[in-house]
Order: sequence, then C-alpha cells, then structure tokens
Amino acid sequence: MNLEAIKRGWLVISGSSKRKLKEEGRVTQLERHYLGDKGLGRLSTQRLGNNLELFTRPAGEKVEHRLGFSWQDFARADVLSQVELSVVTVTTERRPGTQLIVSELRDRGFWGSQQAAEAITVELSKLIFPYGSWSPSNSAKGAQQFEVNVTLNGQQLDLIGFSKQARRLAQARYVVRFEPEGELVVQGYAKLGFLRTKGTSKDSERERADFDVLVEADGGQRFFEFLRQKKASKDLELARGDTSEWFVQTTLRKNLDAVDKVRTTEDQLPANPGPFESEFDVIFYTDVDSDGAESDLSSQELDKYIKAMAGIRIYRDGFGIRVDEDWLGLGKAFTKGSSYYALRPRNVLGYVKLSVAHNSLLRELTNREGFERTPHYENFVLLMEEAVKRASLVNEHLRRGWREFREHIRREETGLNNSAKRPSGELRKRLNSVKKVKVDLESSRRKIAEELTQVKTRTSSGDGQIALFDAETRLQQLEAQETRLLKLVDQAQELVATASRQLGEIDDGEALLELLERENEVLKEQAALMYETVSLGISAEALSHELFNITDRIHGASKDYEKHLNRSKSTDTTAFSFVNTVLIQVNALRKQLTRIEPSLRYVREQREEIPLGKFLAETTEYFTQRFDQKPIRIALSQGSHGDFAVRMNRGKLLQVVDNLLLNSEYWIEHWLRVGRLAEGVMNLRVDAPALQVWDNGLGIDPSVEESLFEPFVTTKQAGRGLGLYIANQLMLSDGCSIRLLPERNKFERRYKFEIDLSGTMYGKQP
Repeated sequence: MNLEAIKRGWLVISGSSKRKLKEEGRVTQLERHYLGDKGLGRLSTQRLGNNLELFTRPAGEKVEHRLGFSWQDFARADVLSQVELSVVTVTTERRPGTQLIVSELRDRGFWGSQQAAEAITVELSKLIFPYGSWSPSNSAKGAQQFEVNVTLNGQQLDLIGFSKQARRLAQARYVVRFEPEGELVVQGYAKLGFLRTKGTSKDSERERADFDVLVEADGGQRFFEFLRQKKASKDLELARGDTSEWFVQTTLRKNLDAVDKVRTTEDQLPANPGPFESEFDVIFYTDVDSDGAESDLSSQELDKYIKAMAGIRIYRDGFGIRVDEDWLGLGKAFTKGSSYYALRPRNVLGYVKLSVAHNSLLRELTNREGFERTPHYENFVLLMEEAVKRASLVNEHLRRGWREFREHIRREETGLNNSAKRPSGELRKRLNSVKKVKVDLESSRRKIAEELTQVKTRTSSGDGQIALFDAETRLQQLEAQETRLLKLVDQAQELVATASRQLGEIDDGEALLELLERENEVLKEQAALMYETVSLGISAEALSHELFNITDRIHGASKDYEKHLNRSKSTDTTAFSFVNTVLIQVNALRKQLTRIEPSLRYVREQREEIPLGKFLAETTEYFTQRFDQKPIRIALSQGSHGDFAVRMNRGKLLQVVDNLLLNSEYWIEHWLRVGRLAEGVMNLRVDAPALQVWDNGLGIDPSVEESLFEPFVTTKQAGRGLGLYIANQLMLSDGCSIRLLPERNKFERRYKFEIDLSGTMYGKQP
C-alpha cells in the first residue's frame, strides 16, 4: 500500500478501494478477484491482541511504510481523532508486500496449546480451499490458489495434508460438473470396500465373511456381472472403474431445464447459476479406525478433522463462504430412511468451487454468511440436490445389489434358482421330509423290537432253557424270523441313509433361513416406506366419503334458500347470484368426487363391462374441463384394431389412466414453464387389446427409463416414486400389464406408455 491507500483507505473505517474495483470488474496482477469491500476486517485483529503493527512496501517503490498502535489507546479516548498516529517511511530492499504483527496476545495459554493447532487447522481449512491447488478448469476458470502457510510455536501446520489423508479413506466419490451450456454431469466412483458391512453383530461378521469369499476373492468380477444385469444399472450407466482404485463408476447427464422445480428468469429461461465444480466423498468413521494406521496422522486426529469439516462446503476463488452446515438437507433426507449407506452430514466430506468470473449471479450476503435467495442461487441448490440424489441412488443400488447377489448365491446353493420355489416353502418341504423319515424309523424300530421279542420267546423254554425235543420246528421258525429281521434291518438302513441325506439338506437350512431373513428385511423396508402412502390413501378415502355428505348438505341448504327467495318474491340479485354460484361449485365438486368414487374401498371390488372408447371419451371430457385455463389439450384416437370392451373394476382402470395423465400434465407444465413447449398435447389411443398414452413433451428422463416401474423411482423433486409401481401392480392383479414402449421421439427419449388389457377383454367387441 502507498501512503494514500493507508491514509484514505486502511485508516478509514468502512473505507475500501476494493468496492470500486469490484464494480468495475477488475482483478489483481495474479488474476484474483476482489472480494471483501466493507472496510471492517482489520478491526477484527483487536480480538487477537492489544497491539497492531503494519509494514508495507508498494510495488515499484524502494520504500517501506511503517505504522503501529495499541487498541487500548482507542479504548481510553473519547473520539477517534484524539489518538495520534504517524506513518514512518524508510528505504528498503524487502520484496513488495504487507506484513501485520499482532502482539500482546489475548489468551496466551491457548496459543501455546495443541488445541490451538487443531482449531487453526480446521478454521483456516474452512476459510481457505484445503483440497490442493485451486487449479482453473475448462468449465469454471478461477483465480490462482491463494497459498497460506501457518507456523505455530515453530511447528508448520499442514492444512492440505489433513484433507488429502482424509480423502484416502473415501469409499465412494462423486465428481460434479455443471457445464457452461447448462448440462449437469455427475460421475460416481465406489470401491469394493464400500459394500463391506461395518457393524459388530454376529450377522455383520457373517456377512463380512461371505463378502470375502463371494466378492473380494475374484476382485468383484462375478458380482459386477450380476449387478450389470439389473435394470437400474443401465439407468445409472454402471461400468467398471476406470482405474484400479475404483470398483465401479456411474454417470449422470442432465440439462438444467430438465430439473424439476427449476426457477426461471423474466424471459422464461432457466436461471443459469454459471459453471461450477464439486467433489464429495463418502467416509465412514469405522474406516478412520481401520485405515488410520497407514496415515502420518493418528486416527484420532483424522476423526476430529473429518467431524469438523464434514459436509459439502462452498468456496469462491479459493475462499470459503459460510453457509448452513447442512445447506443441502442431508440430515433431513437421512431421517426419511434408515440405510447405513445413505448420505448424511457426518459421513460426507467435500466442496463446491465457484468463481466471481463465472458465478457472479450467485450473490453473497454482505457478511459472507450465505447467499441471497435469487432464482440463480435456488437453481444452484437444485443442481447440487440432483447430484446428492444421484449419489444416494448409486449407494443404495450397490448395497441392495450386494444383498441380492448374496441371496442369489444362497438360492443356487439351496437349489432354489431357476424355479418358482420360495425359501419358506422349500424349508417346510424339507422339514416335512425329515418328519416322515422320523415316523418311518420309529415304525421300523418297533417292528424289529417285536421280532426280537418273538425270537427270544421261541428260543427259550418256560424256565429259560432251550427245548431240544422241539428243535427242528424251532429252527425253521428262527430261520423265517431271521429272514424277516434281515429285511427289516435293510429297510432300516435305507431309512437311515435317507435320514442322513435329509439331515444334510437340513444343514442347508441356515442358508434358507438367511434367505427368509432377507425376504423379511426387504418386506419390512418396503412396508415402512409404504406406510405413509397407505395412511394418506386411507385419509383420502375417509375425506372423500365425508365430502359426499358435506356436498349433499350444502346442496340441500342452497336449494332450500333458493326456494325461500322465490317464495318471498325477493328481488335481491346478489343473494340469487350467490346461491347460483354455490350450486355450480357444489356440482363441480360432486363431479370430481364421482370420478374418485370408483377407487374407494367400498366399490373397489365391483366389476363391470367397460367399453374403452366410451371410457376414454369421458376421460377426455373430464381432462378438457380440467385444462380449461391451461395451454394443454387432450386428443383421442383409434388404432387399426379398433375399439374393445373389458370387464374389470372401473376404479382400477381409472387410477392407472389418471396416473399417466396427471404425470403427463405435471411435466408438460414444467416444459411450458421453461419455454420448451408452446402448447401441451396429450394423446389417448384405443387399439385392441391395448390403450396407449403419450404427450408431446421431451419424454422420459434416460436416467430412469429402465427402472421406471420399480418402487420409489422418481425424478420429481418431492415425488414418492410409487404411482407407476402401484399402477403396474393393479394391472397385474387382473392379468394385464403396463410398459414403456421402446419407441423414441425426436429428442431420442422413450415417451409412449402402453396398457395391455388382453387379460380383461370381454364378450363381443364393439
């Protein structure tokens, strides 16, 4: 700083030359952008110590300006001007730059402790990017790394070293790029160790032993071959890792305008926050305990660092921006499920890289404690939430994949694969077989005992001596008895051999029990996730039933009041208008309830003949009225195979068709809002024995096209992912099905649903 900068800027509270430089978009010689501009930061040095000294040499000058004072002088003065300050200028060869010395430190005991080293390491890591060099990238070029070197009581503190060693423990890593063109790319990587159970129970120990044999023995190859056959693996673009460090990798590509709930600008374009990068690791604390020995740091030191730095932190041009520790809601998402592998604040360590040059529309609050809630910032959060959602999907897919692979091996070992057998049925069958052998063995034992008793009787006289005068007859009887005994012994030996085989199969019972436990666990997980939806359905059913009664009462009361107005020959036009409005709205509500009624429990099992053409015409009329104030229309057509009728529950069919059309409406409105459509068009086509539904939107997101009908798969921001799963189950219960056709639209996306109703076709077709 030169003298002018010291006197007009540094010594003036709230005086900062950076304010004007920021407005002009200027950068430093090292291409760093100017950040703070309030002119108050230097006041914070009084919290460290009583005295402050300044030594500064301007670039291009061979002089150094020196200034020193005590903060206590200001505490004793009534006004700031009473404190006399003077700047001393001397000739120097020292390199240009500024040095501040704070002396007479407060809390000297703290600065001499190990606690100080830990606190400074963590707090500076939050303030200065601690993950290596702040290298510019193709997508988001930023300033050069701002280097910070810290020496405390002669000890060099390694800020970056902590991060590097903590990241070595990562079992999964996610690399996020938001490109200038508006495409989000999320690449995920996972190690084999990510799937190793971390618990200490006997079940966990048994699962780890299985993991060693079934997965790690061949480097996970057999498991990977099993995994990639799953539908969701195709959606996740699952592949073997591109380096020996990673077992598998996945990729997601998604445009900003395809993100649900995306915010738009006044010109109806998605508010683009500008290109940015992010990386975050999944680290389990048990890994710190097991792997810490390989580090230069103790497991306790790493544990403290990870706990302090946990979460995904935001840095702009190398400097941290303080945001809520869980600004992405990882804790809130975790409370909705119990998966050990879910992302949660305490097991995620990572960062987001922003720059002033490319993310200027992400405006920080004046205290650098977060961002202004603009559409651009909200879209930035939505993009990061998409990345986190992707990570959770990958983690859960791998976890479930390992459990299903283990179950698959168990079924092979117990002969249950390639059959419709269930573990419970097979176990019962084997137990019944053992019971039968037990009964047969008991019968054989009893017969042998009876024969032996007869032998004893016939070979002895009354006093226990052999009767010689009857020897020949007795000998013949004994020979016959011997033959019977030998036969019984042979039978008994066969039964023993059978019992041995059966007991051998029962030895496999442990594997069968594991399969049963796994089935039970899956059912519990699904049931827990379904409870919310089921309870909502029960509440909706009760509400619908009560609304029927309420509308009847309102309708009756309104008609009575209308009669009263007529009888009294009232001329109150306002009263007549009000009654008429109430009656119109009640009739509209009744119509809505009438459409819901077939799905209610007390009429759900009723079956009737339904001509599809008429049913779809009624559906078209209903949705046309629904879209009255929207730029959406619905078109009904007939295929070459013509109309047909089905015999089934109207509510089931209604629920399936409504689900498809309501999903279509949701995404058409999204594409209208972001300017990708001028008008939405839904299509219904009846073509015996099927019904087809599609629209003119962009189609199904490629990331879910294979797993769309599996439970809890959704691209909606607040969706449950149960609608299509339930719709498919409803169709399967009547021998029908629903599928996404392989045909692709102009956007190269699958888009057309087909409901196959051949299982319910009825009578002579129209």
